[in-house]
Amino acid sequence: ESLDIVIDLTNFGSETPEGEVTITASPLTDWIEVVGDPVVIDEAPDVGESTPVTFSVNINPAAPDESIGLLAIDSEVGDVTYHSVAALDIESPKLIFNRAFFEGGIWSGATLKQLIFRLRMSAASSSETSPQP
Repeated sequence: ESLDIVIDLTNFGSETPEGEVTITASPLTDWIEVVGDPVVIDEAPDVGESTPVTFSVNINPAAPDESIGLLAIDSEVGDVTYHSVAALDIESPKLIFNRAFFEGGIWSGATLKQLIFRLRMSAASSSETSPQP
């Protein structure tokens, strides 16, 4: 699955470093691949302020359900590098089956010997989806 991760680069210090900031995300887990180059911003955020930084990642479909994927986040300003770690909860979708339509007559559960469903997953274009009526 491909998704964008937004990380807030926050200045927790007592002063604002001068110069551009290069932010690099590196996977610390085999299940995650970072797509694209490091992000460069013109200047560090002011003291107590944050700047959102977006990284695109691919999560391997073989990742174990309910595992944690780790990303090293390195922010470099001049000759100083700040190190952080971001944790991603990896979970498979939870499917809820709530309706079925049958062809060829009325279904009687009492006579059912085997019922096979074939599901096809498709991703929504947004990370927020609404249940369909």
